[in-house]
Amino acid sequence: MKFSWKLLSTFINLEQIPFDKLINKLTLAGIEVEQINSTIDKLDQIIELNITSNRSEICSTISLAKELSIILDIPLKIWPINSTKNLVNERIEKHECKAYSDIMNISAMQIDNINIEFKSTPQWIVDHLKTHEIKSLNILYDINQYIKIKWGQIFYILDETNIDNILHRKTKNLDIKSIISQLQQNSLFKNSKITNKYPKILIFINFQLNKEKQKIDICNTYDLEYYKNAQIDAIQLITTFTQCNISKVYNLYNINQKSNKILKISKDDIDTILGQINQKNYKFLSHKEIINTLKQLKFSPTYNKKLEQFTINIPHNRQHDIKRKIDIIEEIGRIYGFKCFSNKNILNKKIGYISDSSKKIKKIRKTLRDLGLNEVINCCIVDGHKDRKKHIKLHNPLSQEQGELRCNIIENLINNCQNNLKHGNNRIEVFEVGKIFEKGTQNKYIERISLGGLINNDFLIQASWSSKPQAGNILHIKGVIETFIENINAQVNLRDVYKVKSNGTNKYINSIKYLFNEQKIIGIYKDSNQKLIGIIGKLNKTYSKNIGKSNVYIFEIDINQLSQTISSSNHLNHIIRSYSNYPSVTRDISIKVDNVTQLDEIKTSILNTNISLIESIEIFNEYINKELDLKFIGIRITYRAKNRTLNSTDIQYIDEELKKLTNQYK
Repeated sequence: MKFSWKLLSTFINLEQIPFDKLINKLTLAGIEVEQINSTIDKLDQIIELNITSNRSEICSTISLAKELSIILDIPLKIWPINSTKNLVNERIEKHECKAYSDIMNISAMQIDNINIEFKSTPQWIVDHLKTHEIKSLNILYDINQYIKIKWGQIFYILDETNIDNILHRKTKNLDIKSIISQLQQNSLFKNSKITNKYPKILIFINFQLNKEKQKIDICNTYDLEYYKNAQIDAIQLITTFTQCNISKVYNLYNINQKSNKILKISKDDIDTILGQINQKNYKFLSHKEIINTLKQLKFSPTYNKKLEQFTINIPHNRQHDIKRKIDIIEEIGRIYGFKCFSNKNILNKKIGYISDSSKKIKKIRKTLRDLGLNEVINCCIVDGHKDRKKHIKLHNPLSQEQGELRCNIIENLINNCQNNLKHGNNRIEVFEVGKIFEKGTQNKYIERISLGGLINNDFLIQASWSSKPQAGNILHIKGVIETFIENINAQVNLRDVYKVKSNGTNKYINSIKYLFNEQKIIGIYKDSNQKLIGIIGKLNKTYSKNIGKSNVYIFEIDINQLSQTISSSNHLNHIIRSYSNYPSVTRDISIKVDNVTQLDEIKTSILNTNISLIESIEIFNEYINKELDLKFIGIRITYRAKNRTLNSTDIQYIDEELKKLTNQYK
């Protein structure tokens, strides 16, 4: 379809917009520009556009101007005229014929003294018709075609005698197609000699855009917005160039005006389909930006903040192609600019909540893996063939091999050890973090998370490259566990197990004690209350014989209790202090000690003499007199004040205190 740039400029101000930019905007908005030509006199440019079938409402210059107004967000120069003053109005009722139910408005006016025989069409109208490849016939036909090009409306001029036959409102089987066909056949446009024997009637008709109308070759859309403007423009041209007179105007309108179509769409639907804006932060369109775009489209939107939902009124001229939510989203993207949206699939990676206990368990597993142990995973449902009084039996199990819930992890690790030995793997250092179950009071069952480990490695210790590797002993395993405890920063201590009580957590420990060699057991105790939370030891001889290995060491710890002892290392426990700029004083003393004297005791005694001035205490020598069975240690004490130089009084006091200390240990 062809459009005149000059005629287009009468509706919208395009002076500030470069021609190339306008063409680019049209293309990005989905209206393809096929060809651009200049007129012979170079005073106008003709744009040929490829209008898609779903945008059939763009069939005139005013409709294209309205679309450009939306795309460029520029107001039109011409406002619609809605005045109905001085008109004789009559309603179309519901019971009238089918054709009149489709008609929205009919305007009829009488023309007197019309004469077109010697009237020629103005050249500027002829030029517009040539642009659209329309041949000029006579002044009335040319004006009609010009109004069609400009406004998308047409009119008919008939003898008064033909009006009643065509527009008879009581004919029930009359349809809109037959009315338009008869109006075209009886119109006087192609008659170059019009007499004034009968009064002439000028008719404008506007009807709904429906399937029947689509079959009629006419660019008449159900858009009453500029219907009156087209009438006035046509009347002015007819009266000016034919010098006729227009008498009283009659207006017939339909009381069943087509209402706006309402669609609702959520912001989430818009965000999901359009995606994020192509910016650094990749944000979605805000609800204000969406509202502004919908207002630009003349969709009269409202927004519900609580539901995050838009309510949209679809105007009459867009109801044929805006029917679904996806159509609205497409329009938003088209006007805002599809190029403004990212073509990447940007995922909003939200970090979920991870509990402190889960973080600590992850830390425990990683620390053990870093120490060289291999993590294994076993099912907590175990074989029910064996007679285990501690295990919890399942009712109606899937199979006999899955008939019980385990009460410890070590038994699964023993099975893992046997399987590895069968396959020739003699270096077994494994651990597992898993669930165990035990029966509590009042037939209640307790579920715990436990840490179990098994070490059987005949090549664990090697003093040097020349010496033979050896299997570790209980002390080596204790060293591994101490390193593990230090790395996870757990506040526990290891010592011998003398007696295990059968209450609380110790009941759980008591349930696994039968797996250990009671002569080689080390307990893991909480520092806070000295509660036993785990056992390290050598595997019971009965199980060792079944495996065929004697140096098998095992451990099991209650994870929940161990997690409670792990302290966070987010904050430092020491305080930063500045260095003193004043000189120090050093004193060396010799103290006699015996085999039971502890260094911490001596250090505490020295600090009690003058803790505010003592900077450091260092043992620098040890002397043993074997003949007299005496032992002496040399201690160097450094004194320094933070805010002054030590005077003679301070030094005298220090010497006296040190003399008392040495006399104390004689």
